[in-house]
Amino acid sequence: MIQSSRVDLLLSDLIMPGMNGCQLAGEVRDKYPATKNLLASDFADECDLEGVDQQLHAQMLHKPYN
Repeated sequence: MIQSSRVDLLLSDLIMPGMNGCQLAGEVRDKYPATKNLLASDFADECDLEGVDQQLHAQMLHKPYN
């Protein structure tokens, strides 16, 4: 869908099967730089920040959230 439609914001969980949210955010940032990324997780310490900017980590939504 992201290839054929404009996506303004990608909200992704940090822990996912196959790839984590940081990896996904990095790929989306590289391929679709206009798309904003926001991560959410209970497990913020699990994020591998290599290749992902510090602002993405700093703005992470911590669960539970309203």
